[in-house]
Amino acid sequence: MLVQLKGNSKPSERFHVPTPAARIILAMGVFEEYVNPNTFASSSLTPLRWAVSSDDMGRPDIHAICDKCVSIVGRTIFTSPTGTAYKQVFSCVHHSNVRPPKHIAEAYKESWQRFSGNSARQPYYGKK
Repeated sequence: MLVQLKGNSKPSERFHVPTPAARIILAMGVFEEYVNPNTFASSSLTPLRWAVSSDDMGRPDIHAICDKCVSIVGRTIFTSPTGTAYKQVFSCVHHSNVRPPKHIAEAYKESWQRFSGNSARQPYYGKK
């Protein structure tokens, strides 16, 4: 990670620091991470990976994963008890308020129709 003193604009005073140590240095509040403006513009175009799957009860879920995020923040599972998970938005460090693409929303709607139309499924445990 490239760090510099806060407010610094001299390229000769930027330092490469391993990420674990850089997080500690940044937490002190004296340094800031230097992000090259040219690379920042291209990193905002990082694609998201989307998928539709079913949980153990057969209810469909939408998964969104940001490849640039290494933490749990970049991975989200959208679920809904009413079949509206395709309306939720994804946000992480690299993306803000992104809705699932149309083909994912359509696949989710089809999966939800199969799930909600399954007459063998009991809506509540113990009821007949």
